[in-house]
Amino acid sequence: MADQQRTRSGTSHSAHPGTPVPATGQHTDRPLGPDSLTWRYFGDWRGILLALWAGSMQNMHPQLGAGVEQHSQFFTERFERLFRSLYPIYGVVYDGPLAPRTARQVRGYHRDVSGTDRFGRHYHALDPDTYYWAHATFFMGMIVFNDRLGERLSEGVKRELYAEHVRWYRLYGMSMRPVPPDWESFQRYWEHMCTSVLEVNQATRDVLDLRQLAKPPSLRWLPDPVWRVVRIPVARGFTWLTVGLYHPSVRERLGYRWRRRDEVVFRALGRISHACWQLLPFEWRYHPRARAGWRRARGKAGAGDEPVETPYRNLPPAAERASPRHYSPDVPPPRWRRLLGARSRSQPKV
Repeated sequence: MADQQRTRSGTSHSAHPGTPVPATGQHTDRPLGPDSLTWRYFGDWRGILLALWAGSMQNMHPQLGAGVEQHSQFFTERFERLFRSLYPIYGVVYDGPLAPRTARQVRGYHRDVSGTDRFGRHYHALDPDTYYWAHATFFMGMIVFNDRLGERLSEGVKRELYAEHVRWYRLYGMSMRPVPPDWESFQRYWEHMCTSVLEVNQATRDVLDLRQLAKPPSLRWLPDPVWRVVRIPVARGFTWLTVGLYHPSVRERLGYRWRRRDEVVFRALGRISHACWQLLPFEWRYHPRARAGWRRARGKAGAGDEPVETPYRNLPPAAERASPRHYSPDVPPPRWRRLLGARSRSQPKV
């Protein structure tokens, strides 16, 4: 009976056969580098297509979902939060010697997120099972995306990516207790989470509700009436794509249907998009934080030592920028905003 006792996150210890990943030598604790498979697969722009999948899968975790419901302002600035969060998330992989510092920063944003959910269950964002689940979705996103829409990965590649994800996770300084010891064990963990632990909650429904989707920062120039029309196919397309990426049990629990016709179209779209993706120049494929990592690793001119930070347009609302829960780097506003501010200050007061 002891091996079936559940942890606070609802994860059975029987989902992790064997002992936790043991302490290892220095070579497995250092940050990942350009020789890793994770550098190749993790930081490209197609990760944006996983945003709805990752957000909903994370929120379906009982404790993580409760934290989002009670603490997050994600739904008031959906795109800004997504785009700025990618910078430190990718930084834990691509920041080279500075990756441990970035990992500590990311962990620090979650230090004060705790409370009690509507069922009276206590949660804390730094609970090992909860924190690891979020990390597991980032890792599994690479596997799911490539299996469904990208380059089909061999079992050997998946094992290597799994071993690298353990190195990556160590940088956070979290307990390694929830981490399955190998790829095969992780697959059992993932299956258990998808079939027996994840639940439908308000945070999940909210993240999947795109009916009132705000304009992305890059489309602020688009007239509101035009966006209200455009967002209908955009929302439907993103939802359909996300449903196609779900584990069948998650799809069923959320009440979505997936017909054979959907699968045929999905597979064809994956083949076409992957073929087109290979035509892009290498650096164009990667997010700025990842691209900067590749440039530093290759000794290219203009690659600074400090990581690239999110642009001003993605910062939290001004009143929230000093909060320890937010990644809010000190970046200057664009020139047009500075000029506009200077002009307004120069106007005589009436």
